[in-house]
Amino acid sequence: GATQDLKGVEFSWQQSFSKLPAPFDAFGVNANATFVNGSCQFVLLNPATLQPLTVTEDFVPNQAKRVYNAQLYWEKYGFSARVAVNFTDTYVRDVGGIVDNVINDAATRWDAAVSYQLTKHLPVYVEGKNLTNEVKSWYNGRPGRPEEWEHVGWTGLGGVKWRF
Repeated sequence: GATQDLKGVEFSWQQSFSKLPAPFDAFGVNANATFVNGSCQFVLLNPATLQPLTVTEDFVPNQAKRVYNAQLYWEKYGFSARVAVNFTDTYVRDVGGIVDNVINDAATRWDAAVSYQLTKHLPVYVEGKNLTNEVKSWYNGRPGRPEEWEHVGWTGLGGVKWRF
């Protein structure tokens, strides 16, 4: 429930290298970068007086100011392989926590996927997420006051899909 002012820009690039000689003609890349700037105004409860207090901040809750994504892929002969990296900058996740705003740490995550199209309707696949075991963490006001530190590890899955 805040009044927000949000401005930003996103740059995106997608390129297939189909004009290269085989087997490099199956490579491609996707990349984007998002830059956001904003402010918000919200009402908090003043802990000293228990009265409403209007606060203006130079951020928008749950919105990182910088986000980068990049993906390299190879697709040919029914095979598909992808490696992707995602960077999300720090951002305020909760306003007015126990002592101060709750801030998510910056994180860089790597994912990968491989699939093969057995038939027109039947692909098999293997995927891995957070392959570098990036920790998910946030703190209250400053890094010396951690609220949570999650080591969730990597996730893998695989299987067969049916496509109509």
